[in-house]
Amino acid sequence: MDALQNVFGALHPKLYNPWGNSGARYRWSCFEAHAYDWGDDEQPFNFKWRDFIVSWYKYNGRGMSRNRKMSAAELAEMLRECMTAMLTEQPVDCHAS
Repeated sequence: MDALQNVFGALHPKLYNPWGNSGARYRWSCFEAHAYDWGDDEQPFNFKWRDFIVSWYKYNGRGMSRNRKMSAAELAEMLRECMTAMLTEQPVDCHAS
């Protein structure tokens, strides 16, 4: 998650980073990233790629959990897909849609 957080921050320094405690929620064609939600509704995930889900408390790296383990090959595939999407697409603000 740190690599994705850092790439997002480098590409979009003026946007709130969804891996931080910012309230930001963005989606790309292959994944979504949602910052911690301070509302009363239960948050189903903070990061979602296909059927892989990661959750954290307030910010990336704190109290993290995932719904399943990934092989090294699958992790590499996820990183390639997500990085490509971030480099070639504009993030869609989930609050606006």
